[in-house]
Amino acid sequence: MRQIKPPTQEETAAFNKYHHYSKAHTYCIGYVMDGYVRYIMAKKEDLALCIGFDTQSQTNKTLRFQPAKQTLQELEKKKGFENLCTTDEFRVALDKLRESTGKSYNRGQLFEKLIYNRYNQLWQHNSTPFFEKGDITINGVEIQIKYNKATFCSLKTLEELEKLEKAE
Repeated sequence: MRQIKPPTQEETAAFNKYHHYSKAHTYCIGYVMDGYVRYIMAKKEDLALCIGFDTQSQTNKTLRFQPAKQTLQELEKKKGFENLCTTDEFRVALDKLRESTGKSYNRGQLFEKLIYNRYNQLWQHNSTPFFEKGDITINGVEIQIKYNKATFCSLKTLEELEKLEKAE
C-alpha cells in the first residue's frame, strides 16, 4: 500500500466528477489487513485520501482506489470494518472460481462475488457502467464495490459524460 499523499487538485476534481455521475454514493471498499480481506462501507468524504491516478498512462489517466495502510486504519476506527475471509481463503476461492468457470476472474470480481454472498444475493458478473447503476443494492441503497487498486474510471470517460450532460 502506498504512503499517505494528499490527492492532487486534478485527482480530487476527477473524483468529484465521478461521484457526480455515479448512481451509487455509498462505497464498499475492500482491502487486505493483518491476514484478512476486510471491507468498510464508506461515503465519498471517507475516500478523500484513497484516490489517485494510475501513472501507467499519461494520455488517458485512470482514477484508482489506492489507499495507504494508515488511511485504512483510520477509516477502520471511524467506520468500523468486517473481516470477509482470510487472505488464504481468498486465494483458494479465486483459484476455485477460475477453475469452475474457465474464466480468468480477478481479485476485484471475486471480492464483489463475496460481498454478494455476504448479503445473500446472487452474483452474476456484469459490466454495467457506474453512471447507470451501482454494483449491488443493499436495503434499497445502491453501492459501488471497490477492491484495492480498483479503477473508478478514466478521465476520458468523465469528459464524455460531461459532453453528454452539456448536450442535454
